[in-house]
Amino acid sequence: DDADRRYLAALVNVYAGGPVGPKALAASSGLDMATLEQAVEPWLVRVGLVARTRKGRQVTQLGYSHIAPLITAGTAVTAVDDPEVDEDVDDI
Repeated sequence: DDADRRYLAALVNVYAGGPVGPKALAASSGLDMATLEQAVEPWLVRVGLVARTRKGRQVTQLGYSHIAPLITAGTAVTAVDDPEVDEDVDDI
């Protein structure tokens, strides 16, 4: 959904994939901490797109593989609605 895309977009575009702390991610993605901790992160971690490390949240290899089609030379991943993102994640 939109919150998942915003989270991943911030993690990749702002923090080069991490590691980064949850407060910084919440601020840069525009998500409140409760939503991030209770809904967004658990799902992304469960499907293997994001890892929680001692240093912070980090995009996994699977996460990069998932978002790679959205990245082209000179184009950053954005948090816009993209139906391909939901379809790819649903296939996991």
